[in-house]
Amino acid sequence: QGKYIVRYRDRLYVLNSRLGGVDYPYRSYFSPIPVAGALGTWNTSTTDFFDVDYGEALMGGAAMWDKLVLFTEYAMWFYDQVQLKKVYSIGCSNHKTIKEISAYLIWANADGVWLSSGGMPQNIGGEIIDFIRAGTPANFFGSVVDEEYRLYVGTVTVDTVSYANCELIFNLPTQSW
Repeated sequence: QGKYIVRYRDRLYVLNSRLGGVDYPYRSYFSPIPVAGALGTWNTSTTDFFDVDYGEALMGGAAMWDKLVLFTEYAMWFYDQVQLKKVYSIGCSNHKTIKEISAYLIWANADGVWLSSGGMPQNIGGEIIDFIRAGTPANFFGSVVDEEYRLYVGTVTVDTVSYANCELIFNLPTQSW
């Protein structure tokens, strides 16, 4: 069992796993390569899994830039089926905020909204940081419509003004909120 499932190359990755009644929040199991359209038997012994960090749970992931991008709450990891590497100390608060827009990956955490094309993520949330701080990032979720990233932050109060069912929209071509 797992909280998040990501397809990368020819395999499925089960992130934040549970096996035999034991939780492994930092572990990802991966499927065998399909043969004739079927996955076959999963090997849950010592060979078909990897652990990212024993101190942090996996919060989600995505397949981008020919890598499996994994997030804990405070870090970002790349996996290429050979090596696992912590690349940035920028995490994700909720897997539902992780979205792909063209060649970009965008997600949110308590520090803002992050955009990356495979290199160092840029915090693009400067204009809306008060909404991020007034909300609960663990409850945020995002969606992509055309070339816009829509981040639902719920009901927030910013500068004594209350906003119910607040949605923040980032337009990728104009790079503006």
